[in-house]
Amino acid sequence: MPKSLALDLFELRREVSTFIGMGADYDDLSDDEKVRVDSCIRGGLRDFYWSTALGGSGPYTWSFMRASTTIATVAGVEDYELGEQIDSINGPLVYGDTTTRFEVTNCDILEMRRLRQLASSQNRPIKYAIEDREQTGKGQHRTLLLLWPQPSAQYTLHFQYDVLPHELTEERPYPLGSSHIHIV
Repeated sequence: MPKSLALDLFELRREVSTFIGMGADYDDLSDDEKVRVDSCIRGGLRDFYWSTALGGSGPYTWSFMRASTTIATVAGVEDYELGEQIDSINGPLVYGDTTTRFEVTNCDILEMRRLRQLASSQNRPIKYAIEDREQTGKGQHRTLLLLWPQPSAQYTLHFQYDVLPHELTEERPYPLGSSHIHIV
């Protein structure tokens, strides 16, 4: 009996290649057949991660597709590269202590550029925007967190975000939510 219901890339390859009639041994498949199997897995994972809620009432959000983290600012630094797993930020960035809480609210990139042109001061951040970094097609999606005004000190910003799933590889064989895939 398995210790876990989690599926990895290797088991997904066996399951999919068997299901589409190519046999269970992925290593025995031709290069074209491997491409077809891997394409089916990627498509299935996309459907799983961003599935429609029961009754078609919009997308279903899996709990493992939401996470939280922190970023520590540096005085005078206004741009921060977000990790490759961060797809989008949900809600405000929050900082402060147990008695005082501050929110940094979202604005679009055009508003951020306008604010930065008007004044380049340092203080507590009150606005943030997300900007896509130049995409080369050679790597994962990367984004910048832009703050205004420039932080005047170190602030630990807390926020929630939508997770951008990684591509399955032999080095990273477990998909996000792999223990939930058996229910689909």
